[in-house]
This record gives sequence, structure tokens and C-alpha cells, in this order.
Amino acid sequence: PLSSYMFLMDLLIVSLDWFILLLQSDTADAAGGVSKSFRTLRFMRVLRLLRMLKMLKVIQMIRDLIDTEAISICFDIAKITICLVVVNHLVACGWYAVGVAKPQESDGDTWVAAANMEGRSLVYRYSTALHWSLGQFAGASVETVPRSAYERVYAVVISLAAMITFSSFISILTASMAELRRISTDEIRQFWLLRRYLRDWGVSRPVAQRVHRYAEYVYQKQKNQVQTKDVFLLTLLSEPLREELRNETLSCHLKVHPLFNSANMHTRVFSKAVCEVSLAKGDAVFLCGEQALAVSFVTNSGKIHYQIGHLELPDRANGQAVDSETISDGMWMCEAALWTAWLHLGRVYQRRGV
Repeated sequence: PLSSYMFLMDLLIVSLDWFILLLQSDTADAAGGVSKSFRTLRFMRVLRLLRMLKMLKVIQMIRDLIDTEAISICFDIAKITICLVVVNHLVACGWYAVGVAKPQESDGDTWVAAANMEGRSLVYRYSTALHWSLGQFAGASVETVPRSAYERVYAVVISLAAMITFSSFISILTASMAELRRISTDEIRQFWLLRRYLRDWGVSRPVAQRVHRYAEYVYQKQKNQVQTKDVFLLTLLSEPLREELRNETLSCHLKVHPLFNSANMHTRVFSKAVCEVSLAKGDAVFLCGEQALAVSFVTNSGKIHYQIGHLELPDRANGQAVDSETISDGMWMCEAALWTAWLHLGRVYQRRGV
């Protein structure tokens, strides 16, 4: 597992730090050759950058918390942009380090000396090195040029790496932006087709408003929750495993009933007979006198209203109101349909909602 590799890497880095500290304390008065060895060991502290691999796990955890595809694409764009900035920062630091190294072959002629960087502020020196780095990735010309052989080699290596990586960054960013536009365009086109359909078929304004409002609600709900049809890998599952997965996603609603709660894992038997239905405001679940075909569990209902009998309005002849009841989340209806033939004795409709 990744955690084991991270532990071994941390152990290696910490052990190296302790070794350097102990060696320095034992050879405080050592000759220059030993000091050069210390420099080499200190340079190996760059291995600390390997701890950045831990960020991969953190990034994946953050991405798992994202619910919508559009936000996920924006997150990928931000991640790529940050990676590009970090890479340019490291390249700029390396470019400045090569410039201040002053090897004997260069006779002191480096880009740092040529640009009179020694007396400049830290901000100016860093921005100049970063400007050179961005120029290598973007292919732009900058006034800073290599002066020594080491600087020239470093510039060639960075140019080759930038030619490969920067083109990949650009292609990924372009594809992500195109995907964002596609999502937005598909949504606009679908609702435009819906409005045109309602207009071409002469649908009345009240019904058209109900249809449009409900379509917006369901569309946003599906965008915020991944649908089964959108996950291709689910089609590769075996039939028993698909039934078990379906049972896991829907059994939480069934367990409010004592029968299904006592059945526990045996609720898999009912997985094929369970389906999810969304209702718009005014939709009737069933009417009085219809054959009861299933038991209904109420979830995220808004307000489900039950009226006994077929009357929809209060009985004005005798001044008595029709018996009614509001059904809320966690309740169920038509339990008798589980074990006997049953006719509905009233009607149920969505009272509030979209």
C-alpha cells in the first residue's frame, strides 16, 4: 500500500538528516575535502521533495468529495495550472543556482554576474529567474541568456523538457475547456428543444411551466448525483453483484418497515422489484379504485397528500371535509399489496414541490 512506501521514504529522509548532523558534529574541524562531502550530502536533502507524492493521495481525496462533473473539470484545470507554476518555480531556482555556482571553466562569467544580480533585491532576482523559466516553457524571448557551458547545458535540457511537457499541459487544458463548453452547450440545447417542443405542440402555458420547472429540478438533481446509466463499468459487473449493489443503494429506504428490517441481508431478494420514482407537484401516485400493485416508501417527498375516497374537494353539501392525511419521509403506503389483492381506497398526490 501507498502508506507503507510513504513510511519507508520518510524513514530514509529522516535517517539521512540524522547522519548528516552526527557527521558534522564529529568532524567540525575537518579539512576542506570533508566539507565538500557534506555539500554532497546536503544536496541529497532534495529527496525531501519525494514527500510531495503524499499530495497525490490528498488530491484524490479532495476529488472524491466533488459531486458535479463541471466542478471536477475546473478542479483538474486548477491542478494542472498549479503544477505548471510549481515546475516553473523549481526551474527558476535551478537556473539561479547554476548562475551563482561560478565554476572555474566559466571564469566568473555567468548570467547572474552579467545582469548585476548580486546587488539586487531578492524579489528582483527571483522574478528574473522565473521570467526566464516561463520564457522557456512559452517559447518567448527573454533578455537573460546563458553565459557559461553549464548554463548552456541547463538551458538546453530545460528547453527539451519544456517542449514536451508544456505542449501536454496545453492540450490537457484545451480538452478540459472544450469539455466544459460541451456540458454547457448540451444543457442549453436540451432545454431549448424542450421549449420548442412545448410551443410546437401547443401545450398550454400552465402545463408548460410545470414541465419546464420539473425538468430543471430533475436535471439539476441528476447532475449532482451520478446516475447508474452514466457509469459504464457497472455494466461489466456480474448479475449477482449488480443485484447486491442495487440492494445496498435502496435497502436503506426499505429498512424503515419492520418486515424488511428483520429480513436484513435477505432484502436482496426484492432488489429487482424496487424502483425509484420522482414526482412533480400535482402528480397522482394512484387513484381511488385502482389495483394496488406495490407498496410505496416516501423519501425526499416535500409533501405527499392522501385523501380517502375519490372526492378532491370538501363536501359542500353537508359541510364536512374529506378525510385526508399528509405523508412524510420514512412512511409507507399500501402495505396490504405485499400479501393480498388490494384496491386503493383513496388517492395520493404530490402536494408541494416543483
